[in-house]
Amino acid sequence: DETKAEPTRAAITNRFTAWSVAQRQRAELLTFRPLSRAEDLYQPSRVALGQPSGHEGADGTWIKVAPAPFAEGRCRQAYNALLLKGDGSRDTGAEHMVLKRFMTGEHRRLRYLEQVEVSCISNFLAELFMQENPDARGRLKLLRSYAVKLSGSSGSGGRW
Repeated sequence: DETKAEPTRAAITNRFTAWSVAQRQRAELLTFRPLSRAEDLYQPSRVALGQPSGHEGADGTWIKVAPAPFAEGRCRQAYNALLLKGDGSRDTGAEHMVLKRFMTGEHRRLRYLEQVEVSCISNFLAELFMQENPDARGRLKLLRSYAVKLSGSSGSGGRW
Protein backbone atom coordinates (compact mmCIF):
# COMPACT_ATOMS: atom_id res chain seq x y z
CA ASP A 1 0.00 0.00 0.00
CA GLU A 2 1.35 3.27 -1.20
CA THR A 3 1.49 6.29 1.10
CA LYS A 4 2.20 9.80 -0.03
CA ALA A 5 4.43 12.07 2.00
CA GLU A 6 2.70 15.14 3.34
CA PRO A 7 3.80 18.33 1.57
CA THR A 8 5.93 20.71 3.58
CA ARG A 9 4.56 24.04 4.74
CA ALA A 10 7.01 25.75 2.35
CA ALA A 11 5.65 23.76 -0.60
CA ILE A 12 2.06 24.64 0.33
CA THR A 13 2.95 28.30 0.83
CA ASN A 14 4.69 28.56 -2.55
CA ARG A 15 1.90 26.70 -4.34
CA PHE A 16 -0.86 29.04 -3.21
CA THR A 17 0.94 32.38 -3.13
CA ALA A 18 2.23 34.41 -6.06
CA TRP A 19 5.25 35.93 -4.31
CA SER A 20 6.19 37.93 -7.38
CA VAL A 21 3.16 40.20 -6.84
CA ALA A 22 3.55 40.53 -3.06
CA GLN A 23 5.36 43.74 -2.14
CA ARG A 24 8.33 43.73 0.18
CA GLN A 25 7.65 45.71 3.37
CA ARG A 26 9.82 46.74 6.29
CA ALA A 27 8.65 45.07 9.50
CA GLU A 28 9.15 45.36 13.24
CA LEU A 29 8.91 42.06 15.13
CA LEU A 30 8.15 41.97 18.85
CA THR A 31 8.24 38.94 21.09
CA PHE A 32 8.68 38.02 24.74
CA ARG A 33 11.92 36.77 26.15
CA PRO A 34 11.66 32.99 26.64
CA LEU A 35 10.82 31.83 30.15
CA SER A 36 13.56 29.82 31.84
CA ARG A 37 11.94 28.78 35.15
CA ALA A 38 8.46 28.43 36.63
CA GLU A 39 8.94 31.48 38.87
CA ASP A 40 9.17 33.62 35.73
CA LEU A 41 5.44 33.06 35.22
CA TYR A 42 4.78 35.38 38.16
CA GLN A 43 7.02 38.18 36.94
CA PRO A 44 5.85 40.81 34.49
CA SER A 45 6.96 39.71 31.04
CA ARG A 46 9.31 41.96 29.13
CA VAL A 47 8.80 42.52 25.44
CA ALA A 48 11.90 42.24 23.28
CA LEU A 49 12.37 43.67 19.84
CA GLY A 50 13.86 41.01 17.64
CA GLN A 51 13.75 38.70 14.70
CA PRO A 52 14.87 35.14 14.07
CA SER A 53 18.63 34.99 13.62
CA GLY A 54 19.85 35.38 10.06
CA HIS A 55 17.08 37.81 9.17
CA GLU A 56 18.65 41.00 10.47
CA GLY A 57 19.47 43.28 7.57
CA ALA A 58 21.51 46.46 7.82
CA ASP A 59 18.38 48.46 7.06
CA GLY A 60 15.91 46.44 9.13
CA THR A 61 13.72 43.39 8.73
CA TRP A 62 11.76 42.76 5.53
CA ILE A 63 8.66 40.70 4.98
CA LYS A 64 6.25 39.80 2.16
CA VAL A 65 2.61 39.08 2.96
CA ALA A 66 0.22 37.24 0.66
CA PRO A 67 -2.52 39.54 -0.64
CA ALA A 68 -5.36 37.29 0.55
CA PRO A 69 -5.86 35.02 3.56
CA PHE A 70 -5.61 31.26 3.12
CA ALA A 71 -7.86 30.49 6.10
CA GLU A 72 -10.36 32.18 8.34
CA GLY A 73 -11.48 31.31 11.85
CA ARG A 74 -14.04 32.87 14.10
CA CYS A 75 -11.77 35.76 15.18
CA ARG A 76 -8.76 35.89 12.88
CA GLN A 77 -7.64 35.40 9.30
CA ALA A 78 -4.40 33.57 8.45
CA TYR A 79 -2.01 34.80 5.74
CA ASN A 80 1.09 33.23 4.26
CA ALA A 81 4.20 35.38 4.61
CA LEU A 82 7.91 35.30 3.90
CA LEU A 83 10.48 36.64 6.37
CA LEU A 84 13.24 37.74 4.02
CA LYS A 85 16.95 37.45 4.72
CA GLY A 86 19.44 40.31 4.62
CA ASP A 87 18.26 43.40 2.76
CA GLY A 88 15.09 41.62 1.61
CA SER A 89 15.89 41.95 -2.09
CA ARG A 90 15.53 38.19 -2.77
CA ASP A 91 13.08 35.51 -1.69
CA THR A 92 15.87 32.89 -1.64
CA GLY A 93 16.38 31.50 1.84
CA ALA A 94 13.31 33.25 3.22
CA GLU A 95 11.56 31.75 6.23
CA HIS A 96 7.91 30.87 5.73
CA MET A 97 5.56 32.29 8.34
CA VAL A 98 1.86 32.37 9.06
CA LEU A 99 0.51 35.77 10.07
CA LYS A 100 -2.82 35.96 11.87
CA ARG A 101 -4.86 39.14 11.86
CA PHE A 102 -7.96 39.96 13.89
CA MET A 103 -11.01 40.46 11.69
CA THR A 104 -12.91 42.75 14.04
CA GLY A 105 -12.13 45.29 16.71
CA GLU A 106 -9.14 47.55 17.04
CA HIS A 107 -5.70 46.46 15.91
CA ARG A 108 -3.88 47.68 19.00
CA ARG A 109 -0.37 46.56 19.85
CA LEU A 110 -1.43 45.19 23.24
CA ARG A 111 -4.06 42.93 21.68
CA TYR A 112 -1.46 41.22 19.52
CA LEU A 113 1.16 41.08 22.27
CA GLU A 114 -1.32 39.27 24.53
CA GLN A 115 -1.55 36.53 21.89
CA VAL A 116 2.25 36.29 21.72
CA GLU A 117 2.49 36.08 25.52
CA VAL A 118 0.01 33.18 25.61
CA SER A 119 2.12 31.37 22.99
CA CYS A 120 5.33 32.00 24.96
CA ILE A 121 3.80 30.57 28.16
CA SER A 122 2.40 27.59 26.24
CA ASN A 123 5.86 26.85 24.80
CA PHE A 124 7.42 26.98 28.27
CA LEU A 125 4.81 24.64 29.75
CA ALA A 126 5.18 22.24 26.80
CA GLU A 127 8.97 22.15 27.39
CA LEU A 128 8.39 21.28 31.07
CA PHE A 129 5.93 18.58 30.04
CA MET A 130 8.44 17.07 27.59
CA GLN A 131 11.15 17.03 30.28
CA GLU A 132 8.82 14.95 32.47
CA ASN A 133 7.52 12.85 29.55
CA PRO A 134 10.39 12.11 27.14
CA ASP A 135 8.07 10.03 24.92
CA ALA A 136 6.20 13.23 24.05
CA ARG A 137 9.31 14.81 22.48
CA GLY A 138 8.91 14.85 18.74
CA ARG A 139 5.13 14.79 18.94
CA LEU A 140 4.92 18.40 20.13
CA LYS A 141 6.18 21.19 17.90
CA LEU A 142 7.02 24.52 19.46
CA LEU A 143 6.94 27.66 17.37
CA ARG A 144 8.25 31.10 18.27
CA SER A 145 5.60 33.82 18.04
CA TYR A 146 5.96 37.47 17.13
CA ALA A 147 3.73 40.50 16.89
CA VAL A 148 4.47 42.15 13.54
CA LYS A 149 4.02 45.79 12.59
CA LEU A 150 4.60 46.67 8.98
CA SER A 151 6.28 50.04 8.44
CA GLY A 152 4.37 52.60 6.48
CA SER A 153 1.18 51.26 8.02
CA SER A 154 -0.55 53.54 10.42
CA GLY A 155 -3.34 52.65 12.77
CA SER A 156 -5.12 49.41 11.98
CA GLY A 157 -3.45 48.54 8.70
CA GLY A 158 -0.18 47.01 9.75
CA ARG A 159 -0.56 44.81 12.82
CA TRP A 160 -0.43 41.01 12.65
